[in-house]
Amino acid sequence: EREEEKEEKEENSKTKEEADEEMKEVEEENKGMEVDEEKKETLKRKERSSPSVSPPKRRKISSPPPASASSSSKKSMFGVKSGPEIESEKKNPEETNKESRMIKLSGGGERKKRDTTEKEKAQSEQREEGEGPELDGEGTFFVKIQGFRRPLETSDVKALVEQKCGHPLLKFELNKMTGECFVHLPRSSEPKKLYKALHRYSWNSSHLLLEFMSEDNFQRQWKQITRGSSRVNEPAVHIGEPMGKPSKAIKVTRFVRPFLLDEAAKLMAQKNKPTQFKMNDIKSYAFAVYESIEAAEAAVEHVHGMVWPQHSRERLIAQYVSEEDANAFFSSFSAPPSSLPARTRSPALSSSVRLPGNRPPSSIPPLSHHPLASGPREITIRRNERERNGWREREERERREAKRPQSLEELFKRTETKPRIYYQISPNSRQFKEEVEKKKQEEEDKKKAEEEKEVKKEVKEEKEVKKEVKED
Repeated sequence: EREEEKEEKEENSKTKEEADEEMKEVEEENKGMEVDEEKKETLKRKERSSPSVSPPKRRKISSPPPASASSSSKKSMFGVKSGPEIESEKKNPEETNKESRMIKLSGGGERKKRDTTEKEKAQSEQREEGEGPELDGEGTFFVKIQGFRRPLETSDVKALVEQKCGHPLLKFELNKMTGECFVHLPRSSEPKKLYKALHRYSWNSSHLLLEFMSEDNFQRQWKQITRGSSRVNEPAVHIGEPMGKPSKAIKVTRFVRPFLLDEAAKLMAQKNKPTQFKMNDIKSYAFAVYESIEAAEAAVEHVHGMVWPQHSRERLIAQYVSEEDANAFFSSFSAPPSSLPARTRSPALSSSVRLPGNRPPSSIPPLSHHPLASGPREITIRRNERERNGWREREERERREAKRPQSLEELFKRTETKPRIYYQISPNSRQFKEEVEKKKQEEEDKKKAEEEKEVKKEVKEEKEVKKEVKED
């Protein structure tokens, strides 16, 4: 037994010495790697064009042999200081084996991470200096601009991008929720200049970030914004020049609801205020008249081809119109619409039909001498007008009642106790049939009462008309 104890102690001492040596080697290698990283950064800052320095090769660390000592010996084995004044935490031998294996395998991964971080640093330095991205080939470019803050207006953002680009945009879309803008640029736009002009550009107390995208990624995000519309994959629609000869009056078509009339008026008055502006009842087109031809031309340039409102995805079309056509359109709104054809009456008959309290003018002879001024004839005319007015009032009343939605209390029944529960009686029950009959009776009673009131009104009006005829 004593010999076995001596052997165990000797083995423990050997494992302690090996562990101490391995820990010292690991610390020395880590210090060397930190020094190498600092040297690399300084060299790359001085000479970027020089080839990258390969990191020094690391020594392979052999894992310690498995300890075959008892639990008491294990505790004493790993309670060793790694340095002169630093004590390492107590660990199990399995954890030390895992750490040594991870150190062996992490050599290549750490090198890759260092290379990627160095590339990212170089790219960030290029961006700060204002250098644009490296672009090869010909064609078009897809750009994503981030950092816009609300409140936003598509017209302002589009004007900013066009001003910095200096060329017309093939596609433009703004996502107001995320503050992102997607732009399709032609090759002639010189994207490096646009990158220098817009990247890190301060707009509304925020810095914009410009990023070039691939065509697939651009189309995918464009579909998400436009809610998967079929028009996304189609080429950009080319709208020609406005039609007609320049004049003071213009016509704008292809409006899509919903929008307010005041919003359309503000749109037309952004460049110059029109003297006259009017839209049709459906809000599909509008006419506007300006003070001069130059003001009308400025309005056409501003509105023609604009996507307004934003949800419509339709481009407005502006065209010049003669002033006569515009005045005819305005006059159609000034005159009241006539639903019934006008009756042709003789002047004598029209003079005989008048409201009570008004006396005929001196130029017209009295009604007693006129052959058509008969009492029954005048009464029939008054009655027809009265019936027509009553019919219109009924129609208006029915429309109001039809528009008013029914409440829950009208559709269902409810309990008196709280929480109130709404319920409905089955149509086969007696109670349901009785309620239906009661409703029918109440409706019939209402109709009868209304008819009686109308008859009384007619009788009163007939009496008044007879009195007026007698007085005349």
